[in-house]
Amino acid sequence: MIHNFNEEKLHRKQETLSHGLSDKELMDLIRQVETEEMIHAPIHLKDHVMTHIRVQRQAVKKRQIFTYRAQVLIAMAAALTVLILMPGEGSNIEKIPQSWQIDQEDADLCQEPLEEKAQKRQQEIDAEWEKYMAQQTKAYERQNFWEGVGERLAAIEERLYNK
Repeated sequence: MIHNFNEEKLHRKQETLSHGLSDKELMDLIRQVETEEMIHAPIHLKDHVMTHIRVQRQAVKKRQIFTYRAQVLIAMAAALTVLILMPGEGSNIEKIPQSWQIDQEDADLCQEPLEEKAQKRQQEIDAEWEKYMAQQTKAYERQNFWEGVGERLAAIEERLYNK
């Protein structure tokens, strides 16, 4: 099996080499390879390629570390900004610009619609819950009915076969 695979591979290589060349060109190529020395790759090519790959990998790692550090710094800055601007126990409220602060009357106006919305939502939830419980009760009654029918049929069957 392995031997056949190698032969097929060799046969394919020969076909690809001779496919693009005419017989004369192929013979000239063979003569040239036999008479002249083959061109070899430069000795330092492998080392150059490997060092280039290492340099690229190190650059990628440095970029990843830099982006990670930048993300951490940005997150820290955002967290500090939020901590400074958030009103705590009244100590930081003076630092918030006046245009951002709202009056107590405005706050009360904002709260009223929220409370009304919350009450309406709670009423909707209660109505949905009642519908659900009604459906569950109906389903339970149906199940009991059919279980009762099954028990009666089993009792009738038992009486018929016992006679």
